[in-house]
Amino acid sequence: ASIELSSGAIATGSYDKTIIIWNLENQNPLDTIPASGRVFCLLEFQPGIILCGTDNNEVEMWDINGSSDEKKFIFKKHLLWVNCLVKIDNSTFASASNDARIKVWDYYSHNCLMELAGHTDCILSMVYLSNGKFCTGSADSSIKIWDKERKECIQTLTGHEKWVKCVFELDNGII
Repeated sequence: ASIELSSGAIATGSYDKTIIIWNLENQNPLDTIPASGRVFCLLEFQPGIILCGTDNNEVEMWDINGSSDEKKFIFKKHLLWVNCLVKIDNSTFASASNDARIKVWDYYSHNCLMELAGHTDCILSMVYLSNGKFCTGSADSSIKIWDKERKECIQTLTGHEKWVKCVFELDNGII
């Protein structure tokens, strides 16, 4: 997993249970954060606040703004590995997991606001679409479009014979 941070640095997550913040100018590590499990996905929710999905079935929240990294909170509700994280707005984000579930979280209260279910195997990729819906790709070979207001899958796209590991929205709104 890797993301570009608002500071211009890069964060990478690894099976070695670390998140490394990299200086792009000299390619040296600025910081190493000890995650509690293998890191499968990263999201900078706010400047210097990193969320990571792990094989401990949880989402960890790290504050890298200070002189010492601080794990601020652990979101625990998934039954299996967390593979995907997306920001919805300034107070909510979503996670998707090998448990074939999407969970929508309130960042401030730490509450799980809703769970969306419909895939029959691991969710491997997820994007929050500009129209306010989710798109997920799964090991069940399908792509699903979700309406969080209606709390349901509104469309299933089939045609792949194996896992769908990447979904992406183009500028014109097409996935």
